[in-house]
Amino acid sequence: MKEVQRLKLRMQEMFDGEPWLDLSLVPVLRQVSAGLAAKKIRADRNSIWEIVNHLAAWKESVLRRLTVGKETTPDHNFFLPVENKSDAAWEASLNAFQQAHEKWMKFLEELDDNDLDRIYAGNAQSWHYHIEGMIQHDAYHLGQIVLLTKLLPTDDQI
Repeated sequence: MKEVQRLKLRMQEMFDGEPWLDLSLVPVLRQVSAGLAAKKIRADRNSIWEIVNHLAAWKESVLRRLTVGKETTPDHNFFLPVENKSDAAWEASLNAFQQAHEKWMKFLEELDDNDLDRIYAGNAQSWHYHIEGMIQHDAYHLGQIVLLTKLLPTDDQI
């Protein structure tokens, strides 16, 4: 298997497949209501919703870095408060996350293994490094989301 295809498979597994760790983002998030997604353990911690928005924004940002050029990470690191906590707004966040993922799948489909050695000038790291980083980033935040679903009371427990 070509390396690009392996990376694409790993990214897809982490998003909505069956990775080695037995959990992926979409099936976990399908179990989260807007109410649960908006809850916080403490006011100074991130909600599941904020994490999902962060994941979508990072996917978009890193993809722009590789396709357009240098981009600066904002001070808020794409963690912004959620103002509209409606079911429709939660669906919109999930859709934005899905669309960001689909852009990555299309991008990876158009690459060949030689592209993985290209260097992003912003940090002198290879495209391969960035793509693996996106997979690791998804896994890291998946762990946080799963933990929050276990720690936060559901709507029927309040």
